[in-house]
Amino acid sequence: MEDPEADFEGSSEQKRRDSESVKRGLGLAKDVVTTGQVGVDVGFNIARQSTKMGFGIASGILGGLSRLMSETNGPNTTSKVLTGVQSVVQISAGITDVSLQGSHMITKHSLQASSELLSQFGATDGEIFKEILRALGLNNEFSDSLLAVAKLISSFQAGIDLTNISNNLAILLALQPPLEIASAEGDIRTTEEVVKYLPWAMSVFDKHVRKFVGLQEKHSDEEQDHLDYGIPFIAHICGIPDSDVLTYSTASEVYSPAHFVALDRKANAVVISFRGTLSIADSITDLLCHHEPYSFLGKAGVVHQGFAESARRLGPLLEPLVQRALLQLEWHAEDKTIVLTGHSLGAAVATSLTAYWIASEAFSGVRIRAYAFASPCVFSREIATHPALQNSIYSIVIGDDLVPRLCRGSAWYLRAKVLLLQQLLQENPQEYHRLVQLAQRPEADPLEKLTAYYSLEQKEDAVDERLYPAGLVLYSESPGRRGLCSSKMLRATPQEHLSDILLSPNMFSDHLPSVYMELYPKV
Repeated sequence: MEDPEADFEGSSEQKRRDSESVKRGLGLAKDVVTTGQVGVDVGFNIARQSTKMGFGIASGILGGLSRLMSETNGPNTTSKVLTGVQSVVQISAGITDVSLQGSHMITKHSLQASSELLSQFGATDGEIFKEILRALGLNNEFSDSLLAVAKLISSFQAGIDLTNISNNLAILLALQPPLEIASAEGDIRTTEEVVKYLPWAMSVFDKHVRKFVGLQEKHSDEEQDHLDYGIPFIAHICGIPDSDVLTYSTASEVYSPAHFVALDRKANAVVISFRGTLSIADSITDLLCHHEPYSFLGKAGVVHQGFAESARRLGPLLEPLVQRALLQLEWHAEDKTIVLTGHSLGAAVATSLTAYWIASEAFSGVRIRAYAFASPCVFSREIATHPALQNSIYSIVIGDDLVPRLCRGSAWYLRAKVLLLQQLLQENPQEYHRLVQLAQRPEADPLEKLTAYYSLEQKEDAVDERLYPAGLVLYSESPGRRGLCSSKMLRATPQEHLSDILLSPNMFSDHLPSVYMELYPKV
């Protein structure tokens, strides 16, 4: 006898699958339309440029022949006819360009209307992209994360004229205010106080990039075979026995970079070191940078989504291991320390996990410290400057390093200035070229440059809140500008000095692990 309830459940499940299939089909259709919109822009732009070039060549040839005949024989009927034909060609060029523009707009608006209609029926973006990733064997979370990153990049570059981007950035570089790093009175640290764990932060990169990160010790062939990679390499660089490296995870996934847990018996500490960006999964964690609400010990703010999720996943996973590691240390609990460290992405994960464990009181009575080298922006100001984090996290920044200044807010602020320069070039070329000349004059009045820089504002456009590295920010000059005394000193500086991206020839090179390794007195 048939079971009516089972038939009903089977029917409901079939309806659910049918509904998902319809939505997926609508999503695929919407992706095709979206791709068509991009193709329309590219195609019509190519058509306009090609026709302009063709008409321009024809007009130039006719004009040249007309002038040549006039100079040779004086004004004559043939030269006048050629001049007339040139005028007709120029008028035709204008009519053709206007027609192409009109056709472009009609086609684009039609596709936009189709896309909006498909959205109303439940179509979502990225189904083609997801189908490709599924075919490659990648899971849904990875696919969704990668799609979110693609959308972020697409929205950032939308409207930016890449053919003139270098000129506009050069103008902003010349006009931007000079970097001024203030030091909190009496709060200057020697490098020895805060860079002890720098080799621990870099050794997690392993042999493949050890020269890149500045770890270039020389050994005999026999020693080199032993120290080539993995735990022996980490133990040697950190100056500990192999057996004190308790675990080493080389796999890197979204929200979970490679890391190791080890014992620093001299300091009576458990050390967790997270690797910086070295894979696609790491990059996705970096770029999942939407803000989400965050509360920390009575303070409300926002946090970088990717780094917050890393802490939520790694915290419960690592906690039992760290608890067992603490039992291997000597002395009483109040003398023990948990140290989290890393460079770049590793620094951000160390920062967010430190806040997670402090808030959860997972290790009550045990000190928690983080040494974050070149940390990306993690928390809004209210959280980043919280006294509990100021006393627990050291965020070390060198020179013009882009990463500690890069967040959605600062990126979109720079983008707005670039778009305004593009608009100025189109609508007021004279003013645009005045700014170019001002930027090219080294002797120009600094106040005039500053006024010009801040005139490129779009106050009506809301920008995302700024995020910052957390805790006590310690700053060092770039190696090329570092003096003999300052090379051994790190100056405390307020988070606000990292509010905006600093355009500089050193903005990328100052982020390199090898540059940060120069702070360490001896490797």
